[in-house]
Amino acid sequence: MTISTYLTDNSNWIDERSAAAITQVTDAQWPAVLAALDEYSGGATDPGIDCNVAITHETLADFDDARANHWSERGSRDEHNFDGIAAIKYERFQLARGQERRDMVVLDLGDVRLSLY
Repeated sequence: MTISTYLTDNSNWIDERSAAAITQVTDAQWPAVLAALDEYSGGATDPGIDCNVAITHETLADFDDARANHWSERGSRDEHNFDGIAAIKYERFQLARGQERRDMVVLDLGDVRLSLY
């Protein structure tokens, strides 16, 4: 399935921000995004529906730096490779005290990173 088909078929369920992020993914990168979401969620494979999607220019190293120096609780970190695309999975981290603990996978798409959270 192409990204444009996915977005068209699921337009009623995907918010504008996630849809805008998904449009930055190429059809060749799409299988890696689905594999990363499967790792993130344990079986869900609908980006923008089963999780939020965001694009950032921060590097994977920037995420690691923020984790080491700014996050309230670091949680766990695992490196992955999905169809040749480097990714990091962060589990049970907390950005600031009192906030909910989260999980996230960040994929390095070259010029940008894609976050599934």
